[in-house]
Amino acid sequence: MVFLMEDGFAGNAVITAYATSKVADLVEKPFFLCVEKVMEAIERVTEENVRSEIDWLVVYRGIPATCKGNFNVSAWSKLPFGELDFGFGKPGHGGPVVSGNNELVLLLSDGKSERNGGGINAWLGLEHDKMKEFMLHIFEI
Repeated sequence: MVFLMEDGFAGNAVITAYATSKVADLVEKPFFLCVEKVMEAIERVTEENVRSEIDWLVVYRGIPATCKGNFNVSAWSKLPFGELDFGFGKPGHGGPVVSGNNELVLLLSDGKSERNGGGINAWLGLEHDKMKEFMLHIFEI
């Protein structure tokens, strides 16, 4: 894929691809069928697809707000990302990739167990005014 940035644009972008399946198919069918679904999802990310997503972002000036002035806080700290092992060993990091949602706070484990001094990593995707509001709520606690 060849992609030249136009004047006035800078930075990185993440274009998501996804595969869907029924749980029963994942459990009962051969693993290579799962791999094929992922490969098909990746193949759908073409230059035409990327340009279409960029056009959509230009029309809407980014991802439209969905929380009507509020923000979401979601606790992922108990999810065992640090304990995952898909046969390649434990991950160096587990958590969200990138989100265009500017109204989201995720509380994540730092990957250490609570017995070993583990703490919380806060992933904040808030606009400046919402960041101030979030800090006020945190200091109230």
